[in-house]
Amino acid sequence: YYITLFAGQNSNGNDFGNQQLSTIIVKKVMIGGTDTFTFTGNPAGTVSVNNGTITVNNVAPGQYTSTESDLAGWVLSGISCDDNDSTSNTQTKTATFNVNANETVTCTFTNTKLGSISGFKYEDGTQIPLINWLISLYKNGVFQNSQLTTDQGFSFTNLLPDTYTLTEELQGGWTQILAPSAVNLYAGINSNGNNFINFKNVAISGQKFNDLNGSRAKDTG
Repeated sequence: YYITLFAGQNSNGNDFGNQQLSTIIVKKVMIGGTDTFTFTGNPAGTVSVNNGTITVNNVAPGQYTSTESDLAGWVLSGISCDDNDSTSNTQTKTATFNVNANETVTCTFTNTKLGSISGFKYEDGTQIPLINWLISLYKNGVFQNSQLTTDQGFSFTNLLPDTYTLTEELQGGWTQILAPSAVNLYAGINSNGNNFINFKNVAISGQKFNDLNGSRAKDTG
């Protein structure tokens, strides 16, 4: 700016109010696989690699928000920021950056890839799937879900890493001879081959008689 001085006049208080700028960073941690995650707000953009970042430099001190968009097959495990005054909300999938002058703030979004558990129901000695058998899923002994088998077997999807067990509702006239072991499911894993095999019971009948004539056959009459 310009200063106009008159004879004998002193001009003071002509200070420049410069402000130190800052940096905000979104970091993405992916557990169990990789995918493309989208963020809106500021910072905004996409991240497609584990530990990838979106960096915005030269921002003025103030408040900024960045929100992660939904992505099928993943769950947001947590959000953490590396300063004392920024905040996060996993329900809204939003990090709020409260930035001071000359500060770099990183907020880390951690996502876990969901897995699945699948299998078939077979009759012993065949590879023909049995349908309409009720299969139930438990996590650490707590019931989660159930479904009837089809010619495509059964499949429980969108599962978090944990220990799961499967049970079947036994139908009359059948004996179970094989059931799957407990499944220790890790992030992003599709556990298949969790099959049930049952034997169809058979009936054997006959009669006891006195073979008086030694014919080894029951006489009529």
